[in-house]
Amino acid sequence: MNSRRRSPLIALAVVAASLIALAFTGSALAASQTIGPYEVTDAVTNDGTDTTATYTITVPGDPINALLAANIAPAVQAISHVDVGVCNDLADRTYTIQRDIGDGNGLQDFGSFESAGDPSLNNLTTPIIKWDGSQDTGTTYIYSYKVPGVWDPTPTTLYIKSGSYGNTRDPHEPFTGTVQGIACANTPPQQQPGNPGGTTPTGTSTVAGQQVAGQQQVLGERVERGTAHLAGASGCQRKAFRVKVSGKQIRKVAFTIDGKRVKKVSASASGKVYSITINPNKFKPGSHLVAAKVTFTAASNTRSKTMRVRFARCVRTAPAFTG
Repeated sequence: MNSRRRSPLIALAVVAASLIALAFTGSALAASQTIGPYEVTDAVTNDGTDTTATYTITVPGDPINALLAANIAPAVQAISHVDVGVCNDLADRTYTIQRDIGDGNGLQDFGSFESAGDPSLNNLTTPIIKWDGSQDTGTTYIYSYKVPGVWDPTPTTLYIKSGSYGNTRDPHEPFTGTVQGIACANTPPQQQPGNPGGTTPTGTSTVAGQQVAGQQQVLGERVERGTAHLAGASGCQRKAFRVKVSGKQIRKVAFTIDGKRVKKVSASASGKVYSITINPNKFKPGSHLVAAKVTFTAASNTRSKTMRVRFARCVRTAPAFTG
């Protein structure tokens, strides 16, 4: 298989990924590589509130139909789906998973977190994010996922599953490459010379001379910043399940489903966990968006944040009989 082919869309892929990286502060430089016959540009960026991993993939435009007519296996196949390895920590962070197919609508919610992996990739059992949608030859798509907070980049594996045109590749074998993903945990701040406590006079941690958001110190008193994490079932649900917010310095949490408020919790028994119970049978079939707006205590000096998770009401369909 020709893994050195180039497409006029490669330049577009690099420019698109670079523009996305420049849209954030503290962004990492985009890196480009060839994974199989596909051109991939990856970047991990943050805007001080969220961290985003982006993968721009170009499928070169080989004349598929002509090759098939000549009974020749195409050098480049359409992509069946794309997976990337992630942390198995859905209970501690919310994934916003999106894709831009270049139709002018920008990034749209698309894809899912799969804690059990992907059986179609040689029975891969490690956690992944899966963009289960095809990409044709001659196109450039942008795949991304975002998590709340500022996280370091870390190497992970990108899996590109090609389509099936009857060529000689094992249909269960994906193309793989090492790209940048979002770390499961950040490296602790290093102490600076002459500052045994590892903090600046304002109380923020320092790493390589840069200030990192952390605890604030006011008049000798340390103020704890507010934190919040959303946990809840996603994907197809048939039974009632809980969506909960946990964290510190939380004053209240307002839950909405599809934009309609369902509950506001101003206090909890433990002071740390706020939750609602959702019965999917009370909703119409299809996808529904649960949002939790968290307001923190004034003393924490932390801005409110909104976290989201999607679920779908599952509907069993009767098997089709022929005869």
